[in-house]
This record gives sequence, structure tokens and C-alpha cells, in this order.
Amino acid sequence: MNTSLASELERFVATTVAAGRYLSAREVVSKAVWLLKTIKGCP
Repeated sequence: MNTSLASELERFVATTVAAGRYLSAREVVSKAVWLLKTIKGCP
């Protein structure tokens, strides 16, 4: 899947990766989707 983010979200992802909290933008986005799924209570 390819997608684009709003500029503000792109900066957040880049800053998060640069800080060393995640290894890649893909990892940040995957974690964000996982968290949303968990919060929504989806199986």
C-alpha cells in the first residue's frame, strides 16, 4: 500500500524516526494503525 500524509503528520513521523524511537516511517505508521485498531476494539 502506498499512501501520503498531511505535511504536519509527515514532519511528526520524520521527527519520531530521527529521535530514534522507531527505525522507519513504515514502523511509525504501522504502530499508529495498530493503536487505532486497538482503541476501536477491532479484532
